[in-house]
Amino acid sequence: MVAFLTTVLVLSSVAMAALLAAKHWELTTGRIFLAEKRPQIGDLSHRFLRTLETRLPLLARLYSERALEWLRNSARVGLAHTLLAVEQWLERTLHTLRYRITPPSSATGQASAFLREVAEHKKRLSRRIRKEFPPLEI
Repeated sequence: MVAFLTTVLVLSSVAMAALLAAKHWELTTGRIFLAEKRPQIGDLSHRFLRTLETRLPLLARLYSERALEWLRNSARVGLAHTLLAVEQWLERTLHTLRYRITPPSSATGQASAFLREVAEHKKRLSRRIRKEFPPLEI
């Protein structure tokens, strides 16, 4: 970037020095530099500047609309990818929770001896409580 700006500065300085030299030559000799071509050069520069004045704003608007459309589409695609990633994360979390809540399918369905003993003890307690405290009749 620095090299580009330095080059533009040098070229501008050389062009300005050339214009000053041409004007000095015209003033000292009394002759007009490219006198027969000046009307044509004036017309050409007028058409060029007129074209720039009309086309440049149109191009700027066109490219800004395209950039805005690209940004909108990029945001839409980015949001879609984000929602898909969140959905996949939620599905993995749900799958993990389901696996931890339900026993593995390799279980035989047999309870351990300790659990069978606890179940029998609970049955005996519930029978004893029913005998001692019969249901109330209303």
